[in-house]
Amino acid sequence: MFFSVYALDAGVPLYLMAGQMIMSGFHGTDIGSEWMNSMGEQIREGYLGGVILFDYNIPQKEEFHRLISYLQSQSWIPLLIAIDQEGGRVSRLDPKKGYGKYPSQKAVAELSLEEAKKTYGKMAAELRKYGVNLNLAPVVDIDYNPTSPAIGAMERSFSKDPDRVMEYAKIFIDAHENEGLLTALKHFPGQGRSLGDTHNKIEDLTGQWKKDELIPFINLTLDRETVLIMTAHTYNKELDPDYPATLSKPTIDSLLRQENVDVAIISDDIQMGAIQENYTFEETVVGAVNAGVDILLFSNNPRAWPENKDFQPDPYVAQRAVEIILAAVKDGRIEISSLENSFRRIMKIKENIGKKL
Repeated sequence: MFFSVYALDAGVPLYLMAGQMIMSGFHGTDIGSEWMNSMGEQIREGYLGGVILFDYNIPQKEEFHRLISYLQSQSWIPLLIAIDQEGGRVSRLDPKKGYGKYPSQKAVAELSLEEAKKTYGKMAAELRKYGVNLNLAPVVDIDYNPTSPAIGAMERSFSKDPDRVMEYAKIFIDAHENEGLLTALKHFPGQGRSLGDTHNKIEDLTGQWKKDELIPFINLTLDRETVLIMTAHTYNKELDPDYPATLSKPTIDSLLRQENVDVAIISDDIQMGAIQENYTFEETVVGAVNAGVDILLFSNNPRAWPENKDFQPDPYVAQRAVEIILAAVKDGRIEISSLENSFRRIMKIKENIGKKL
């Protein structure tokens, strides 16, 4: 067992609970850089529970494990080391640097089940080798709109058939579980019919979204302790007339928590245009926590909002977020129980890192 939640039962301070709810990206690969110093400082101070890696964070193979080992060495609670390694056009591991090349989910679904198992087994083993412990995949959006710029057109969906989506997603999850890795289903409550891209604006799926899009999220997390769910920044006034899914307590409660109370929920990147264009940083942080999101993801990646040419990555975004959460607890805008519940879910998934099931 990689980590035991029971070591943290007594007297956990609120700042540490809040810090475990934050995942941040950074820039570069140099352990001695200012960016890395800021990350190390925030990890040591308890402001960060996880990091996300992009292509520009992944050096040559011989340096990759050293980078992750350094990050882990700064924290006495294991960090979530996350990556978007779906295959196809969403791959952070660059074959030009010697890493494996993996097909898109759509292409994998055209393979036999045995070939799919081999493909994802190889992927998971490679991630484990370097110290990644959370793959922010698979996409379980159903391919209802093949021209969707964020899903269908990118070949990120397995199929337009929900059963086939679940069949191949299960292979993906099992392959990662067999290597002791966590996975995250995305994008709840379903983004397959989207006509736009939430990197730039909120997508309104009112009248388009159907309840069958929930099936993979529910069925693939029941009785699983290694699978998270990632929220989408999509809006549906039939679910919540005020907020997109990431900030919507009615959406998360009515569609997810009633089915699987203890599943850990991670937001899609909060620095995407869909959120940043419509809400302040403080509104977003407080709103996501109150909606029931357990892990708030800040990529610090300019590609999160391509249309915003003035985007500035923030090396101390984690500390800012934690300070907002603590202030909101103090003045009653966030209940302590929200932090306690999220902390418990996060510790539970961390307890399962490294277990080969």
